[in-house]
Amino acid sequence: MKRVMGLTFLVTIALTLFILPSSSFACSCVPPDSPEKELERSAAVFSGKVIDIQDRNINFPTFSSADPLFVRFEVDLIWKGVTQSQVIASTMRDSASCGFEFIENNEYLVYATEVDGELQVTMCSRTSLLSSAQDDIKVLGTGEGPTEKVELTTKTDDTPSETKFNSGFTLLIFGAVILVLAIVLVYIIWRRKK
Repeated sequence: MKRVMGLTFLVTIALTLFILPSSSFACSCVPPDSPEKELERSAAVFSGKVIDIQDRNINFPTFSSADPLFVRFEVDLIWKGVTQSQVIASTMRDSASCGFEFIENNEYLVYATEVDGELQVTMCSRTSLLSSAQDDIKVLGTGEGPTEKVELTTKTDDTPSETKFNSGFTLLIFGAVILVLAIVLVYIIWRRKK
């Protein structure tokens, strides 16, 4: 019986290693163009301070490097695309999916594209800490201040808690089915060897 349990454990580990992983690829970027070309190419270009970062998938049992993070900025200067005093832009959770690593309370020069009607920032853009973007600002010239004062929030959660529970429960059931199949397979092999 110890042999069966040991073999079951090994088969379960092997199945977990071969069935569950998914392919992942590192982000690959073409170096960004000049500030003028990136200004033309971007949907929005502004400078601002990060005041909030929201991860709407934080309570999910599984997550991906491509999950979006929603970053709220207090806008200082605008060169293109926005007029409000606060802006929300998304980025991917991780640099492996070309996400830009924003840090709360830091100021950035942001070059954002538009995807499905929302602003998105990637590490492939010219986005950088404001303190490192002085050359860009010289080229961009004097920006304008926001013309519309707003208080936005990123504190929304579009996913009902029962969906989160169902996702975790589904993962648990999937693991249990794999374990049962592994035990049955080991038992059949063990019986044939007798």
